[in-house]
Amino acid sequence: MVRQKVRLSDAVKRTGLSIEKKAKELMKNKRKSRAPSRSISSSTTPPPSTTQKKRAKPGVRALQEIRKLQKTTQTLIPRAAFSRLVREIVEQIFGTREYRIRLEALLALQESAEAYLTCLFEDMQFVALHAKRITIMPRDLHCVQRIRKPFEHV
Repeated sequence: MVRQKVRLSDAVKRTGLSIEKKAKELMKNKRKSRAPSRSISSSTTPPPSTTQKKRAKPGVRALQEIRKLQKTTQTLIPRAAFSRLVREIVEQIFGTREYRIRLEALLALQESAEAYLTCLFEDMQFVALHAKRITIMPRDLHCVQRIRKPFEHV
């Protein structure tokens, strides 16, 4: 604003024109000299935002995953891997690969194995919480196995 006043007063002194006329001339020149404004088209993508995703509180994702797995009825261990494990154990016990195992028998074995492991891990978690820890450790497994073991008569 100050720059225009200086220009106007200098121009009036040099040319002898009135201030109003000179102001109109300056405005005309400004309009003519203006570069055409660029319109932002809808096809251009906005620049990537610099904001980061909000971090979840510790344990929230784990609880979400637990709820998701509790809702499902599918097995947690892949069927092919469990089948290979069972066949390997059968081969070790009987020493031959001639045994065939029905699909229903494999699925029943898998269901019972997963149920056993799930209960085992729950008990391990209870032992860890009793020790005022969150993380389960091998000593929790040993404690649970010792508690579950039937008493031997001496």
